[in-house]
Amino acid sequence: MHLGRNRSGEIKVPMMNVAVSPSATGCDSPAADIGWSARLDLMFRHDGTRTVLQRNRHHGPLRVQRPFYPEGGICHVYLLHPPGGVVAGDTLSIAALCGAESRVLLTTPSAGRIYQSNRRRQAQAQDVHLEVESGARCEWLPQETIVFNDAEARNDLRVDLAAGAHFTGWEVTCLGRPAGARPFVSGRLRQRWSIYRGGQPLLLERNEFAGGEAQLSEYWGLGGATALGALVSTCAGGDIGERLRNCIDEVCGMAGQQVPADDCTRPATVYNQAPGSVCGTDMPLYRAPLVAVTELPELVVVRALGDSAASIKNVFFRLWSLLRLAQDERDPAAPRIWFT
Repeated sequence: MHLGRNRSGEIKVPMMNVAVSPSATGCDSPAADIGWSARLDLMFRHDGTRTVLQRNRHHGPLRVQRPFYPEGGICHVYLLHPPGGVVAGDTLSIAALCGAESRVLLTTPSAGRIYQSNRRRQAQAQDVHLEVESGARCEWLPQETIVFNDAEARNDLRVDLAAGAHFTGWEVTCLGRPAGARPFVSGRLRQRWSIYRGGQPLLLERNEFAGGEAQLSEYWGLGGATALGALVSTCAGGDIGERLRNCIDEVCGMAGQQVPADDCTRPATVYNQAPGSVCGTDMPLYRAPLVAVTELPELVVVRALGDSAASIKNVFFRLWSLLRLAQDERDPAAPRIWFT
């Protein structure tokens, strides 16, 4: 590199190889709008004795190291995202094709995090597309997603089922971090579930949660819950709905799941009160998660509200075990990563 001098004798340093960050200039540059895109493309097939991971393609920081087999022929796969969180402009795209008669369980090693967006309010997105062929079963069981205050989050899940295919999946979401006195008072979360069989919709559901809005605190909305979850399964029909409700009663208990509306008049600002505080008392807002079961023609849907992801996951784990027992007539082996 050649160093020249100006008329004052000062050394001039060429700037062509010097990168200046947006924070240094005090403004968002076009480069800061690009974000970080990551893609994962998986294909599974049944080889006669077990399910194998036939295709594993990735782009960016999203990958699978290797499959695990704690249940014989059922293929357990951990989806790894080394950055540990999604920032403004990031997009994660996950696609999995489960071939005929395959058995696949997809999960994550830790909670996902959607951090605060930037001044341009760029979206932070995750798109998941699962295709399940005839006779196959796919389980989508990620750990919880934590949506930070001021995030602009979008989370879409699409499942395409062939005739005779089965699916069980859940999503558990935490809005803000109330335990750290950082509630979800600004930002937005958009969630969408789309489940089809043979091109015909079985479930189309769209939710949108805006930070600080009344829907988070009022009884007609989340009722002050800071964690919510949904579990959906094609293991429907017969007495499965009743068995799920009995399991929920056992885990949660029938009494004191939520403070009745006539106990007191809840102020609109209850979401910003100290966690566990209701109407200025020390009465817990959710002694246990509030859980409901809906039976549809080909699906059973379980929805839950609570004050922590752990409490909802505890219920969902028990329900998943029951569903798997009904399908395989044996108790499942949970992924070891859930307990480490």
